[in-house]
Amino acid sequence: MNPISLRNFNAIYHNVVDEMLARWTPAMQEEAGALDIGLYLREATARFYYAYRSCFGSARTLCDIGGSFGAFPLVMLKLGFDAATTRTIQYSSETFDPLFDYIAGQGVRILDYDPFIENTPPRDTFDAVTVLSMLDYDPYTLRYVVPNIVGLMAHDGMLYIEAPNAGVFPRRDSDPAVAAQDVGLPMSIDIAGRYAFAIDDLHELADINALTIVEQTFHNSSRVNLSDPRSLLRHPLQALLYGVIKHRRECIGILCRQNHMLKMFRRTMSEKTRRRRIADGKERLEDEDATMHSTADYC
Repeated sequence: MNPISLRNFNAIYHNVVDEMLARWTPAMQEEAGALDIGLYLREATARFYYAYRSCFGSARTLCDIGGSFGAFPLVMLKLGFDAATTRTIQYSSETFDPLFDYIAGQGVRILDYDPFIENTPPRDTFDAVTVLSMLDYDPYTLRYVVPNIVGLMAHDGMLYIEAPNAGVFPRRDSDPAVAAQDVGLPMSIDIAGRYAFAIDDLHELADINALTIVEQTFHNSSRVNLSDPRSLLRHPLQALLYGVIKHRRECIGILCRQNHMLKMFRRTMSEKTRRRRIADGKERLEDEDATMHSTADYC
């Protein structure tokens, strides 16, 4: 069985978005700020399709780290997945309760879990975990979020991470980057208040967390849809560029598996290092004790 086409996915996705937007209130939009949620969700089809294709064939259960107001897990539910999404109820406004009640009523599990702080993952594990443009808002959470997300993965589970591409062309307005040493993890430039990543950054992030990359993607979120003839006619030069030089597209993504051998090796080496430090410490204490006794005898 093959994944459905982008055209069929698009039809299901837009039906889901229409149902969600019918429940979207002015109060919700006010809390969302300047971001036009309707436009944002309608233009996100291609991004979510890449995530769906990455999960297809290897997953029946899926958890989306909540960045799409439940749209993506709802679509995956319609496509036969056992879908869940995260929501930090402690910090979440009651304004969105009717929307999440609707999402839960459709069959999507809502996990009250915040992976962006030092936290213990819930006991639930999933065949696939998706993180769609959530890492780019606060780089200081990177030290926590990926280990927490790995904790949601089943033993043979998959992790799909998507982020804005620092190498996108044409470049957008940018601000100075947060220093990499301040974060302790890979960082790139700040684009319009969001942090972008080079593909090497995601590779490093995967390696730090003992993840093996099995696939990487370069795709557009909204600017030029290479599958839409009208978009190609509106942006012919960019379409040509994106078609030939894929690493200049708007978004990058990696599909990962846990590298259990590497994780075990690192754990073993860490334990050996810990024991060696303890042994070194004992030797130093013995040397200091012997020195003290020699000094006392001399006196």
